[in-house]
Amino acid sequence: MSAGTNVGVEEIIEALRQRGRMRVSELNAVQPDIDKLHIALVRLRNDGYVSLLQDDVVLRLSSQEQTDLERLEVEFEKGQRDSITALRQIREGKLYRERYSNFDEYMAGRWGRTRQWATQQINWLRRLQLLEERGKGSYQLTVDDAQVLGPLEEEPECFVRAIEEADDEARRLGKRRNKKMLQAAVERQTAFVNRRQHSGFPADLSYEEFRSLERLGTNRRLQPDLLTEARQKSEAESRPLADCLTEVCGTEQTFPSDERLLAVARGEVLDNLVTPLIQLSEQWQSDKELEEQRKKLQRLLDEVETKLKPKLVNTDESDDEEKDDGEDAEPGKPADERLSYEVRLTGDFAVWAAEWSGIESGQATLDETELQQMLQVFADLVGDGGIGSESSITVKPIE
Repeated sequence: MSAGTNVGVEEIIEALRQRGRMRVSELNAVQPDIDKLHIALVRLRNDGYVSLLQDDVVLRLSSQEQTDLERLEVEFEKGQRDSITALRQIREGKLYRERYSNFDEYMAGRWGRTRQWATQQINWLRRLQLLEERGKGSYQLTVDDAQVLGPLEEEPECFVRAIEEADDEARRLGKRRNKKMLQAAVERQTAFVNRRQHSGFPADLSYEEFRSLERLGTNRRLQPDLLTEARQKSEAESRPLADCLTEVCGTEQTFPSDERLLAVARGEVLDNLVTPLIQLSEQWQSDKELEEQRKKLQRLLDEVETKLKPKLVNTDESDDEEKDDGEDAEPGKPADERLSYEVRLTGDFAVWAAEWSGIESGQATLDETELQQMLQVFADLVGDGGIGSESSITVKPIE
């Protein structure tokens, strides 16, 4: 077609290259004069550039595009990894445009599939290729995995690290990587990206620094300037800042904010400051769990003691002889009327019970007095720190 064929013809062709298929009304934006637009479209149709289908104008496939479409559809029918590459090229080149008005119709009419299915497959291929380009070695990636990784696609470093972290966890547990592991890794990487973009954090915050701070937790109350106090203490006593900061935090029962920690230390120095604070945090958590265990035992003790109190006090002298009949009998309550309890023990509770009472397998049936005695001993042990926080005791009345 000669350069001076029609004003706006090249613009029409360029618009069609971008869209593949357009309505005549849409092309009005390219050539506002409707008469000139129709003349241009007729010329383009006669010269073999476009097809006019009712209100649609379709840019016809070139001979090369037609050859490509035939080759790519053969590739797609093979059903292997290359088939998704072929499908992506068909979609990107809009090679379906002569027979189908859009990609949805092409997938449904030509292959009996949905556009959503095609999009998932193409996303899977793109993300797998990203792993192969940026990661190390080969990766097993399902379509579901690719969807989970989607939020990190614009952060290639975090994208790769997420699946490598999930793989490391799977190896550590001796299991296959699952969706839950990958989701947890993606959440960590997303939190890292968000934290790095926060105005109070350095733009070059490393993932190692983020992980150190994350282990301290984020629920921190308003506190004095702990770092300044620790620095003054360090200078006055000629002691390491890390030791002084741990002492100050232990007294205040909280930690400095992440922003303040990062303003003082980075990299390995930050890790040296944070490591003892993490140990302090773990101790606080352990103390909290033990206190909850102690309170639970005390509640059980209170319940048993309430039931042990006589419901009726007899003043009849004739009852004295009955009391002497059973030395262990409770006042006003015959021994054979005492409640029994099914007791289940785990952890240190089970170990202690086995040593003292010969209770095996961590379970036994005890009457009220026996249970009261056991709970009192356990309450004392918990108070003295002799019971681990992972231990438990369950008491159920037997009717």
